[in-house]
Amino acid sequence: MASKDLIDEDLPFDSSERSEEELIDHLFGFKAGTAGERNDETKSPAWQRGWADAQK
Repeated sequence: MASKDLIDEDLPFDSSERSEEELIDHLFGFKAGTAGERNDETKSPAWQRGWADAQK
């Protein structure tokens, strides 16, 4: 995954306005991360950010 595709990791995800789709993708990524699923680089940057947030 190219770093240019990542959503800024230094800011909380909900710190600025996000589309409903981004918020949902983030939630699904977070759930996948907490369930022990592997990162899926085919998913959206919001999903990947959610997955990464779950790893912290």
